[in-house]
Amino acid sequence: MAARAEILPARRPALVAGWGALLAGAAAWALAQWVLVAALAPLGPAELLGRYAWALAVASPPLALANLQLRTLLATDQGGRRPFACYRRLRAVSNLGGLAVVAVAAAVGRDPAAALEVALVAALKATENTADLYHGLLQREERCGWIAALWGVKSLLVSGSLVSMLAPTGRLWP
Repeated sequence: MAARAEILPARRPALVAGWGALLAGAAAWALAQWVLVAALAPLGPAELLGRYAWALAVASPPLALANLQLRTLLATDQGGRRPFACYRRLRAVSNLGGLAVVAVAAAVGRDPAAALEVALVAALKATENTADLYHGLLQREERCGWIAALWGVKSLLVSGSLVSMLAPTGRLWP
């Protein structure tokens, strides 16, 4: 009589198991972005929202191109053919290139305050690009709970810091 092979249940992929956490993290980040814009209107002068939109319009395209979709490349490199340090170096170089393009674009204007606002938004976007790379590493290791937790922490830091700067003075800097 042949021995009956026991079939073990297949392990559920982390993406399937952690979809709720990822959804909560993404929702927290979307809420933080909304809080950012919603806080600018009542806490600051009327022109602040327009200046923020201008800074986003100048800083976002070069830094979106500098992103290079490295998170996707890292997350799908299951064999680990390239070490994480290689991705990190490429992200640093691409961020510096994107920041250089933004600096030139901001310097073309005549308003130093607007250039400072563009620089601040660009620095936030470059930081976001770097965090995205680390999320790719966690995604490759199937640590969806950590990704969601980091999204939540990032959401609290971004919206909390903005509101704490705007509330007392109505300005983002002294």
